[in-house]
Amino acid sequence: ALCGKYGGHSLVSRAAAKMYDASGAVFSAGEAGELRPQPPLWLCGHFVAKPFARMLADLNQAHAHAGTLGEGPSPLRCMLWQSKSAIQPRGLADEWARLGQMSTAVRRWASEGRAESLLRPGSVDAFGGQPGDYRPTMTPVPLD
Repeated sequence: ALCGKYGGHSLVSRAAAKMYDASGAVFSAGEAGELRPQPPLWLCGHFVAKPFARMLADLNQAHAHAGTLGEGPSPLRCMLWQSKSAIQPRGLADEWARLGQMSTAVRRWASEGRAESLLRPGSVDAFGGQPGDYRPTMTPVPLD
């Protein structure tokens, strides 16, 4: 099934995210139309990996269908639009200190999430970890 527990991967989205980690690439177009490599994105289990997995299934089905019509395989192009930022922003506020002031239940919940992408390693352990466990995955955005 494509759907899984909220905030985490399903088996299908995890497989799609792992495939992207291994072979995905991001490019932008330069002024002359040349492709310029960009930093890789990551497909989190909360949001993006699930529609990406569905898009792959749709593309595979379209490719298979095109072959049955005698048209032969043709390049399929698609775009996955995600409203998630390419960065994990971090403002000036000390989020680690704020987390430490939260209830045990909230800190336990925060500690349950796992970052599975090889492109965005990091974890939060509100009971024995430290900010350095996840802050390298964040980009300072001092808009506070």
